[in-house]
Amino acid sequence: MNDLEKLKANLRANKEKIYALMEQEAADPEIIAYYEQQAKELGDIDIEILENHE
Repeated sequence: MNDLEKLKANLRANKEKIYALMEQEAADPEIIAYYEQQAKELGDIDIEILENHE
């Protein structure tokens, strides 16, 4: 079993713990505030600028 297969097996075994941790972090007021601020800052970017750089 290579390292990637070991990692996948470990993730599958700990799936419920991982999802519980994700839910806990998603409810954290500091994390919510961070992503709200990012949305405000990135919300002001002109999409046309991004499209011209593809």
